[in-house]
Amino acid sequence: MNRVDLGLETLIWTMALQHLGRNGLLEAVVDLWKEAAPPVKQTVEYLECARVGQAVLDVVRDAQKAVGAYVPFRQGTPHQVILYSLHAQHLSHGLMHRLPINELPRPLQILVLENDMGV
Repeated sequence: MNRVDLGLETLIWTMALQHLGRNGLLEAVVDLWKEAAPPVKQTVEYLECARVGQAVLDVVRDAQKAVGAYVPFRQGTPHQVILYSLHAQHLSHGLMHRLPINELPRPLQILVLENDMGV
């Protein structure tokens, strides 16, 4: 699975909120997070309000609470959520595949096709 760059990841979250709505996004994120493997490396990422907006951040925080996917000994702020890098990658890829491919920008379309083909 190819890593999505930060700008495209932001776009995925924004498009997912627009396409799925708040409740649909929450359901999708909870479902995806439940499928995520436990992280082998304890590397974390920060999902920040300035990048994805407060609505997305609230959804991710609610989903994290629902599945118990907290990063031990680390606390986010009201404007950020801390999650394992592996989970961040899994969530962004899963959401990308739930969006209509014809509405994605070309770089994401290519990424979806590469992932589907196992490249």
